[in-house]
Amino acid sequence: MVAPTAIVYISFEIQDVNSWCRQLQVAQPNSSNSFTSILASLATDLVCLLCFLAFWRPIRERSKFLSTAFMAIDRPEDRPFTLTWLVTSFIATQAVITLVYYAGAAHWISPRVPQLMLIAFIVSCIGDALAEPIGVRFGDNKYKTRALFTDKTYVRTWEGSACVFLSAAVAVALLDAKLTGPEFALAMGMFPIALTIAEAKAPHTWDQPIIFIVWAACAMAFVPLAAMLA
Repeated sequence: MVAPTAIVYISFEIQDVNSWCRQLQVAQPNSSNSFTSILASLATDLVCLLCFLAFWRPIRERSKFLSTAFMAIDRPEDRPFTLTWLVTSFIATQAVITLVYYAGAAHWISPRVPQLMLIAFIVSCIGDALAEPIGVRFGDNKYKTRALFTDKTYVRTWEGSACVFLSAAVAVALLDAKLTGPEFALAMGMFPIALTIAEAKAPHTWDQPIIFIVWAACAMAFVPLAAMLA
């Protein structure tokens, strides 16, 4: 019973990392193949989106494997709209990623903005993914927060939030070679705090798009502020 659940969980993480690798291929928006890479990424995302059909109730009820695997993503608080939340979250996240890279390739925004997206990927794929299990296992210090766009109150843990904060700090540290000293200090002061708050305040199951939206806002604010420090 555990194996299908683990396989589905790992498959979603592989999709995150796969998306991460594809997007890093267009991290230089000035390259001639940026738009081709974006189209290829969109095509792959469409295929991944179609895979959600396997969990459509009339289909998964015909397969013990799919029914058991669906348990990996079917949290009680999401029912009966589990797939709706997942699909809309996936679409919104990919929309933000694609728009940022397209805007960078078209020079609508600074090319430095897409190059900072490594921060959002690490927070989303690692920090956010580990926050819940770490909070459940080691979270002795709890706090309550009200999510955006809802009156629901959720219980978070400082240990889980610290995981998000540390992942953002590590991501900024990995970009150290591309940042000057003042820029590094600015990034370290902006991204970990903002993304930790974003994860804590994000509506349930919609944490990834909120993380990317907040990252995009911070990145676009970071560029002119960094220019002032130059």
